[in-house]
Amino acid sequence: MRILGFLPSIPLNILWRAFLGPLVLAFLSLAALIFYQHQAVTITLDPDRTFQTFRAWEATLETPPGLTPKPFRDKVYQSLIRDVGITRLRLEVYAGAEGRNGIALRDYYAGKTDMKGWRPWRYTTVNDDADPFHINPAGFDFFDLDTRIELGVQPMLRAAAAQGKTLDILLTYVAFTDQNKGAPYLHIEPDEYAEFVLATYQHLKDKYALTPGSFEPLLEPDLAGRWTPESFGKALGAAVKRLAEHGFHPRIVTPSVSNIFQADDWLEGIANTRAAQEAISEISYHRYYGGPERVLTDIAKRAARIGAETSMLEYWFGKATHDLLYEDLTIANISAWQGRSDYTYHIIEKDGNFALAPDIRLNRLYMQAIRPGATRIAADGGRKNRVRATAFQTPEGQINLILDSLKGGRALIRNLPPGPYLMDEVYVGLPDRPQSTIVVPTSGAVTLSMSAEGVKTLRRAP
Repeated sequence: MRILGFLPSIPLNILWRAFLGPLVLAFLSLAALIFYQHQAVTITLDPDRTFQTFRAWEATLETPPGLTPKPFRDKVYQSLIRDVGITRLRLEVYAGAEGRNGIALRDYYAGKTDMKGWRPWRYTTVNDDADPFHINPAGFDFFDLDTRIELGVQPMLRAAAAQGKTLDILLTYVAFTDQNKGAPYLHIEPDEYAEFVLATYQHLKDKYALTPGSFEPLLEPDLAGRWTPESFGKALGAAVKRLAEHGFHPRIVTPSVSNIFQADDWLEGIANTRAAQEAISEISYHRYYGGPERVLTDIAKRAARIGAETSMLEYWFGKATHDLLYEDLTIANISAWQGRSDYTYHIIEKDGNFALAPDIRLNRLYMQAIRPGATRIAADGGRKNRVRATAFQTPEGQINLILDSLKGGRALIRNLPPGPYLMDEVYVGLPDRPQSTIVVPTSGAVTLSMSAEGVKTLRRAP
């Protein structure tokens, strides 16, 4: 059979296999893809299936806060509470507070030395005396810690109080001893470590009437140097015992490893000291080395076995995206999360004007919709590359919904309690959209669309 007069005679079956067939197949595939992208996924909420209760959105107090002009501090702290939703502040104490840390920092502030000159002293220790069960106040210099309190913690607490909110404090012990250049470090000895932790708690209580509710016993132990999982467990056990003897009973947050793949090894080492194992309230990790689903799942299971919560407490530099946050919430079942240090939540200009960092524009919708005390409920049916959902029920029984999309799409939501909801949505590369109100019908079903990669939330209107 001849196809058109100017074409040579070609059998139709050969032409179909060689040209027309693949063309039609490509067309049908494209049509199916377009239909698939516009076809709504169905997400069903089930408040009878519950998971973790959320505790805290955390930020680390920047170091050193004394170098940042005060007007910037106040504006940033107010925005962290109001616009972002921070509810917990990580307050770090350096091991060198038992030693010359304070002198070195004073020189740094006075311009007598630079960061390179201060750096080796931050974790270098000098024993207060030969008795680890006797605290000699003259052997401790908490100038660095006091600076953080007065220029960071107290303004943040005032900003929270002015907005009718509260702020929890997580005290974190830091000792990256590889920076000591061979200088002494004595806290590897359990009783000396316990003495230091008690001295810090007593100092905070006596000088500032401040008792941190949570304690992170060693920041990134896999990078700290000189520590092993076993020695860390012994030191933690001694510290927990010493604190309890003096009336302090903080929640213990650990192991806070930089490499999530090492979390299990450190937890095993801690478990060799029964008092340390039993004290853990929150299994924490960082995401600098990634975190596949199987590892996040294992952490969630381990926490459930010992009755602890989980938390992702550091992945800075804008890499803690809404995609990663969704994974931590729904796979690792986190109850606390930190994506940045306090000053990096915003892009601050020289004239004092600032705007939220790109990742925080999206993450803050999660943070505003999921408040401390809310419990995650089942939200089944989402798809990773289209639209997926997270839902939390407030202590008052209201349900807040978060939709997350990497490409845009549509979702039919079922079993959402009827009534008015405040809708917020932010998309990558697009201007913020104004808040609007939608009404969910009595059927509890509503279809929502997302135009691009972004986050959309529904929060019950007051």
